[in-house]
Amino acid sequence: MTDQTVILQRRKLLRILTVGATLVPLSGLFLRNPALAQQEKVNEDDPLAKSLNYAHDATKVTSKQRKADQFCNNCQLLQGDEGAWRPCVAFANKLVNENGWCSAYVSNV
Repeated sequence: MTDQTVILQRRKLLRILTVGATLVPLSGLFLRNPALAQQEKVNEDDPLAKSLNYAHDATKVTSKQRKADQFCNNCQLLQGDEGAWRPCVAFANKLVNENGWCSAYVSNV
């Protein structure tokens, strides 16, 4: 092997290692699964929950704030298919009650 070949192979190896070292931490962003997120329920006294007027029971929210058919279980931000408590995008995938409501509500329709 010539010196030029060794230099090119070394550069190629360094390039591969650099790209690999960059992609490993970034892969966590793309492979994040809400089901694997910390499964804790949203506390109604949490500052974010208060700012979004979140309630575990939507019937306790005044009719001026929400329409009668608005519940977490028909909001686009709710994740998962089954269960009374499911992850919500608005609360960083913390669990919300499917019968709850908040002002971040986005209709499925």
